[in-house]
Amino acid sequence: MMTGFRRLSSLLAALLVGTSAASAGSLYDWSGLYVGATAGYGMGEYDQYAAGYPGTPGIFGRDMKGLVGGATVGYNYQSNQFVFGLEADFQASGIGGTAGTIPAWTCNTASCVNDVDWFATLRGRLGYAFDGYLPFVTGGLAYANVKSRDGNPSVPGVTDLDENVFGYAIGAGIEKALSENVTAKIEALYVDLNKAEVRRSNYTFTSDDQFAVVRVGLNWKF
Repeated sequence: MMTGFRRLSSLLAALLVGTSAASAGSLYDWSGLYVGATAGYGMGEYDQYAAGYPGTPGIFGRDMKGLVGGATVGYNYQSNQFVFGLEADFQASGIGGTAGTIPAWTCNTASCVNDVDWFATLRGRLGYAFDGYLPFVTGGLAYANVKSRDGNPSVPGVTDLDENVFGYAIGAGIEKALSENVTAKIEALYVDLNKAEVRRSNYTFTSDDQFAVVRVGLNWKF
C-alpha cells in the first residue's frame, strides 16, 4: 500500500501548492454548522487469507477501486485565522476487487470478491483561513462494512464474510467560500481498516483493507 500512500502524498502536496503566501486579510467567517454532499473515487489494496486452512497461502496486495459518494455534517470554530472543526460523513462505496482464478480456493473470475460497501468517518479538522480559502488537515476514526468471499458460492463450505470494522482516516484538502453560505472543497483521505475476520471450526478467514479516496464536495453553512 506504500505506493498508494506516496501517490496520496503527492496529490496532497499538489492541492496545497500556492497556499504558502497566505494573506492576513481574510474577511470570511468559517464558524458555524454546515451540511454537504461529496463524490469521488477510491483506490486501494486488500489481503485475503485463511489462517489454519491447509494449502491456501492467501491472496495479498490485490487492487480494488470504485466510486464513492455521500453526505457530510460538521461544525467549525474560527479564532483569528485558525479554524478548528469536527466533521462526520457517511459514504456509499463501490470500492472492491476480485482475485481472479485461484484453484485452491475454487475461485473463478467473479467469485473471490472483496468489497467495501460503505464507510463513515468522524474526524477533527485544523485549517488556516485566508482570502476565502481554507487549506486543512484532518484525521480521526473510520468505520466500514467489508464483504469478502474465499471461493465459488456454488461450492459447499465457501466462507462469506460480512463484517463492520473500525480503523482510522487521515488526509488534507482545501476549501473555498463561494458565497456567504456555500463552500466547495477538494480533499484526499487515506483509510486503514482493522482486519475483518470470521471464524470457522478449523480456520479463520480474514480480509485486510486499506484505500485512498479523492473527492469533491459542496457545503451549505448555516
